[in-house]
Amino acid sequence: MEKQVSISGREYRLKSSLYSIISYKNTFGSELFSDISGIDKLGNGNDDVSKVIDTIFRIFYILHKPFTSKSYDDFLNEFDFDILSNQEELTKLSQVIAEVFSTTKNVVGGSIEKR
Repeated sequence: MEKQVSISGREYRLKSSLYSIISYKNTFGSELFSDISGIDKLGNGNDDVSKVIDTIFRIFYILHKPFTSKSYDDFLNEFDFDILSNQEELTKLSQVIAEVFSTTKNVVGGSIEKR
């Protein structure tokens, strides 16, 4: 699935595919869906907020990666520090990520289908 989102005045194309899972593991050394589910288990401490933000931007990068040759560090350098206090932008980004991953496993048939 492909989506486009405007964050910090820039347009970003995002694409999810099976390769997104592999690329995430190859780039960050952890499992994409484990990191996503780990967000739900976090509390409200400062370390937890940092982990949530880190995970969101890792996912954002992986979904944008098919359209850029930038490293993760270079990608993050595109954003000013003030994005962290812009709840509207972070909410929009989280919603688009959720839309891009809006598939579910059908336990009976074992297939993947759109919700």
